[in-house]
Amino acid sequence: MGHDVVIATAIPSCAGIAYHGKLEWIRRNMPFFDLKNFIAIQRKDLVDGDLLLDDGPHNIDAWSHNHPEKTTVVFDCPWNQGVKATHRVKSWKEFLDLVEKLDPPIPF
Repeated sequence: MGHDVVIATAIPSCAGIAYHGKLEWIRRNMPFFDLKNFIAIQRKDLVDGDLLLDDGPHNIDAWSHNHPEKTTVVFDCPWNQGVKATHRVKSWKEFLDLVEKLDPPIPF
C-alpha cells in the first residue's frame, strides 16, 4: 500500500541467537519486507512512527503515554484484554483493512 513499515521487536539480551532467528522468520514469511527496516529494541516507545501494532500491554501502554496523539492497535490476545488502545484487531487481514480505512490516512 506504499507505507514505510518498520518491524521493531524485542530480543532477549541473554539469547543473541534470537536476533538471527527473527531475521530468518521474516525472510521466510515476509520475503517482500526490506530488512533495513528491522529494529531490535526493548523499548518500542522510543521508535518514532505514526502507528504501533503490538500484543504486549507494556508496549501499548508506554507508546500511548509517550505518543498520546498517535494510533495504537493491539493485536488481540488473551493476555491483553484489559489494554486500552485506539483499535483492536484479531488478524493481519483485519489490521490491513483498518489501515486502509483510517481517516485521516496514516502517512507512514
